[in-house]
Amino acid sequence: MKNIIGHGYLKTKKAVCPYCDCEFTFNITDIDNNFAGPSLSCPLCNGTVERYIGTGFLRQFFESFEDYKEKEDSENK
Repeated sequence: MKNIIGHGYLKTKKAVCPYCDCEFTFNITDIDNNFAGPSLSCPLCNGTVERYIGTGFLRQFFESFEDYKEKEDSENK
């Protein structure tokens, strides 16, 4: 059994698909980390958004994307 201590929030990044122009957010658990290296797929068209060459670089691959910050809703101010 694992004891999870101090569960924080998952950092969110954003990406744009080069095939269908879908802009989406994702966290590190959404990255496919297989034998060919980490890759990120578009949730709409399933195209490969980006692939990291090599193995063991999941964190570096994730950090290479822009942080997602929610836009403030100017209508509710």
